[in-house]
Amino acid sequence: MKKIFMLAGLLFIMPSAVISQELKTDDIILQYYKASSFDKLQKVTTIVSSGTIVKQDRMPIKIIRMRQDKFLQIFDVADITCYSGYDGTTAWMRVPYTGNPKPQLMPGDAATDIMIKADFDGLLFHWKAKGEQLELSGRDSIGDNLAYKLKLTRKDGGTEFYSIAVKSGLLLKREYTRMIRGKEVKMEVFYRDYREVEGIPLAFTIESQMGGQPNNTIVFDSIVLNEQLDAKLFEMPSK
Repeated sequence: MKKIFMLAGLLFIMPSAVISQELKTDDIILQYYKASSFDKLQKVTTIVSSGTIVKQDRMPIKIIRMRQDKFLQIFDVADITCYSGYDGTTAWMRVPYTGNPKPQLMPGDAATDIMIKADFDGLLFHWKAKGEQLELSGRDSIGDNLAYKLKLTRKDGGTEFYSIAVKSGLLLKREYTRMIRGKEVKMEVFYRDYREVEGIPLAFTIESQMGGQPNNTIVFDSIVLNEQLDAKLFEMPSK
């Protein structure tokens, strides 16, 4: 009889724990929305970020984003201009330094990654409507900042982790895996040096690590909102 009562008690407690966790996750997301000024971001149609990418050398880079979900990255490698883009349907790239100067479709995980980057508001915004699942995975520590670690399961089955600062509510890190040369590699992207642009906090430094090792760092000199752009800019060139 005692076992029956204990089981009944556990069945009562478990749903409460789940609801508590869901409420906690919702609270974190609301804090993130507020800190990121998503109400103002909804009025932004384009974001043009210009700066420098540091890998082995310092090279110019420009990242152009446009609603709905359009993305273009222009960067130099050994003084050769390269492109990677997404027009809302097709992910493509043009990387002449590889020996192929022609525009080509972007393969596999690289295409998935650029489509995620093209999400203008980010995957955490309206995650339920996008068919994703979100849960609190624990805590994280990034430098001197404590963070909530959220696990996001995309509708395609892929998983990502987002670290939201406990104090500021801003995004500090995105963590995911990517297939590189047939191996699954851990990718980490850190967002630093937040500055307000027309009342919206944006990261002016984005540092990425691959397999626990530094990959590259992007430092923006300027971020401009609502610049008039032609959607054709994001389409894969025919030649």
